[in-house]
Amino acid sequence: MAQNSESYAALDLGSNSFHLVIASFHEDKLRIIDRHKDMVRLAAGLDDDGKLSEDAQQRALDSLAKIANRLVDVPPHQIRVVGTNTLRAASNATEFMRKAESILGAPINIISGTEEARLVYLGVANDLSPEQRSRLVIDIGGGSTELVAGNQNPKRLESLPMGCVSFSIRFFPNGEINEKNFKRAVSAARQLIAPYVEQFRGYWEEVIGSSGTIRSVSKILDLQQLCDTGHVTRDGMETLRKQLLTAKHVSELNIKGLSDERRDVFPGGFSVLYALFEEMGFNALHVSGYAVREGILYDLAGRFRHR
Repeated sequence: MAQNSESYAALDLGSNSFHLVIASFHEDKLRIIDRHKDMVRLAAGLDDDGKLSEDAQQRALDSLAKIANRLVDVPPHQIRVVGTNTLRAASNATEFMRKAESILGAPINIISGTEEARLVYLGVANDLSPEQRSRLVIDIGGGSTELVAGNQNPKRLESLPMGCVSFSIRFFPNGEINEKNFKRAVSAARQLIAPYVEQFRGYWEEVIGSSGTIRSVSKILDLQQLCDTGHVTRDGMETLRKQLLTAKHVSELNIKGLSDERRDVFPGGFSVLYALFEEMGFNALHVSGYAVREGILYDLAGRFRHR
């Protein structure tokens, strides 16, 4: 099949899920051609020595085999594959990447936390109105959380080692939920956030959230008519906290709007978001449908278009 020279592909090998977006551009706006997501839970495969388990590697390689079939129509030089927190941390990442690259036929770029934050901001900024407003953008991933403040361009970027998978494993072992576990998770997240509160203060007029955790919370609050569509409020978070703590185990989580695929990592992700509300002191955030994948696409297209 002939390759489509107008198409670009971004593949994000995240700690929780692998996301592929293939798109073209029309008048500088993304036109989505294809999307694919697999919940790979790569971070759950890291052992105490930082080694990625054989099972986790196999889940990832099985996902990449499906993704490779979707990339055949995209010119190789218009494909960018990035690895984030778990691949930054894994002691045997090189070995895994060798297998992964042979399946994909494309190189994998392990990006730094600040580069991940920059790409998140670029994606979200292109999803919003072009008006000049300063924004704090939050992206909660599987193993890290990116905080970026700026207007047209990012001014402050930080990547913190907390995410929905890592915090679920660490603070809700074997899926156990209770008030003590929740408070420990929130306290640990607040300690990580606290050193950066002052440097971000005054850099934003609005808060934007992207990523699966935040979109999941927004969907739940919307379905329960606790918030306007596309928003998350402090009051909504409090109501959801009470719903979370009625369960003793993730298998018992009976929260309207919570998907089965999100259930196991919801406590950790929710704790991180709750801590951000508390420590950063905002009362509401607006949810963006764009994230690091879309940022990669705009970055990639910009290079080819010399922008």
